[in-house]
Amino acid sequence: MSAFWLMAILMVDPRGEFPIWDDWVYARAVREMLAGHGYAPIDWMQANLFSQVVWGAGFATVFGDSVTVLRLSTLVLGLLGGFALYALVRAAGGGRGVALLAALTLLFNPLYLMLSFTFMTDVPFLAMQTGAIALIAIGALQRSRLRSALGWLLGIAALLCRQIAACIPISFLAEALVRRPWSWRRVALASGSIVAFGVVQYLFTTWLSAIGRLPSFLNLQVRNMGDTLAGSLDHTAHVILFFVPYCFYCLGFFLLPLSLACVPFWRAMLAPKWSNLAYPAVIAFSLAAFMLAQASGDVGVGILISSIQLTAPLPYVLHNALVALASLGGTLMLAAISALLVSWLGRRVSDRFDVLVFVLAVAFVVLAPLALVPMRFLRYVLPAVPGLIVALAAFGRGPPSTTWSVASFASLMVMAVVSVAAAHDYMAEQRLKWSAYNTVTREVPTRFVDAGWEFNGNANWGRVGDPANALTWFQRADYVVGGIPREGYAVTAAYPVDRWLPRRVDTPVSIQRRVRPAQRHRSARTSPRG
Repeated sequence: MSAFWLMAILMVDPRGEFPIWDDWVYARAVREMLAGHGYAPIDWMQANLFSQVVWGAGFATVFGDSVTVLRLSTLVLGLLGGFALYALVRAAGGGRGVALLAALTLLFNPLYLMLSFTFMTDVPFLAMQTGAIALIAIGALQRSRLRSALGWLLGIAALLCRQIAACIPISFLAEALVRRPWSWRRVALASGSIVAFGVVQYLFTTWLSAIGRLPSFLNLQVRNMGDTLAGSLDHTAHVILFFVPYCFYCLGFFLLPLSLACVPFWRAMLAPKWSNLAYPAVIAFSLAAFMLAQASGDVGVGILISSIQLTAPLPYVLHNALVALASLGGTLMLAAISALLVSWLGRRVSDRFDVLVFVLAVAFVVLAPLALVPMRFLRYVLPAVPGLIVALAAFGRGPPSTTWSVASFASLMVMAVVSVAAAHDYMAEQRLKWSAYNTVTREVPTRFVDAGWEFNGNANWGRVGDPANALTWFQRADYVVGGIPREGYAVTAAYPVDRWLPRRVDTPVSIQRRVRPAQRHRSARTSPRG
């Protein structure tokens, strides 16, 4: 597993002192801590972040203060998250082979891999969350108080990274309530863990408020969910309705290798007359899902494609191939999880039933609130992925089918190739964009350059514009650094990007200068006509 991860790092190349998405915000908090100012979040932060800042500051103290070092700190946690998932699958009763398949499915998830090359909170949180659940589950199975205590401490660290870590004690309570034989002591312990997490969160926010450093955006998503519930019934229903295809296609693609491995196990549960109809039914449902995506303009699946292609569109063939895989994956995921639930209702339960309830409850508690979030990024579903992977991996125990094992391995290879290529392309583009930005800002003040909100925020946040409005983080766009040509600007330099994935339009990174009205009029009169 480590060798595969190292190969991906070498191919993608994490080097470069440029921001990616929100990570400039978190890197700034690390630098404040290194400068002796303690924990000093800015208003743009929505997550607790404290434990990640401490982790990043530790790396920066040892290896030097740079964005590359902070990315390496995330890459280390990314690999540890894979090992934690391996241990969790083994605790759920999965064999070594299926546990390795599960871990690699997570590591080469296109979003997990890309985010591992940033200092965003997603991968550090996921590693802490998965490690905490694994230690708690293993501690319960082995009756080890030490492992259980370490698991809960790691859970607190996850909470101090992102508030959604509250899913751990809530899911532990769900497991305690369905556990047989039922135990008051275990229910009381689970209830106490919820109280403990709530107290930690309260003390943390109270401390930040007392020192005057409570970000105004903290817990923003909770407020957004409240706004959705307070809105009209039509609006609330619309937000929830679009959550269904979002989960179906995205989780279907993310879980495809495990879903394929589960096919012979859920098919064996069917009566002979229904077993023969299983494959035609899967094909028909997948085809219907594919056609629905095409007819609806990629509703639900579009966010998945956008996260892979990022700034330059993929060829139609590759685009449709990914939609087809997501449609198939969503269908097989539904079939496998439905069969798993039926087996539980029929009392054909696993000897590791408690672990499976725990991890599936985590996935549900993560996903349920997202149904009320109006503006969803794909990375929001990542914390639910390990629990679903574990459930599918444990369901697929038994002698493997050669045919479906090959299909599972092939889908994992496709996912890995696409993920590595997409991450390489984005890093290569951002590296070129940073070089072009530096070229411009050597002569032009940063407040007169628009290079996208993350570059503008990294250079100008707190100095130009409204700190709460990313569209105001430059004073005037005399120059634009980006890909797509902007109306009213002339391209003064263009840098082709070394992309590995084929593109429908291979957009270069360009420097664009604002053209005065007179110049635009003159160039329009003298432009050649075809």
